[in-house]
Amino acid sequence: MIAAIADASAPPVSGFVESAFSPLVYDAVRQCLAEAPGDGARTALVLASTMGDAGTLDLGSQRLVAGQVSNPLLFMQSTPNAILGRLSVDFAVSGPLIALSPVGDLAADLLATADALLADGEVDRVVLVGVELGGLRGLVELAARIRGAKS
Repeated sequence: MIAAIADASAPPVSGFVESAFSPLVYDAVRQCLAEAPGDGARTALVLASTMGDAGTLDLGSQRLVAGQVSNPLLFMQSTPNAILGRLSVDFAVSGPLIALSPVGDLAADLLATADALLADGEVDRVVLVGVELGGLRGLVELAARIRGAKS
């Protein structure tokens, strides 16, 4: 087993803006694959995050609250799949790419997915990544404004 921790110092990833989500995921996976290179065709990448790219969601909601035009690159729903795709290209991983959004135990869901993939026999290794960002300040502000407008 290889473990990697990425933090706010993770370098930016070209094509991904504003949020730390993608750089964190990219850097952690990069570290794991560098530590244990192997056959990309028999490697799976599994990313789990309950809140997803909360940094991009927060920025988008702040812009909405401020009445600003939304940046089309701030599409937080696609970020997990997009960064997995970028990793697959950059590191020649052609096995399964899976993004999960568990509502329960993130680690348990990651491990159960890895067990299922390994039991299937199509892959020899699975890189598991769990990430949660703080944030959502803009979403909380928007909810407060909506509640205030209904009063």
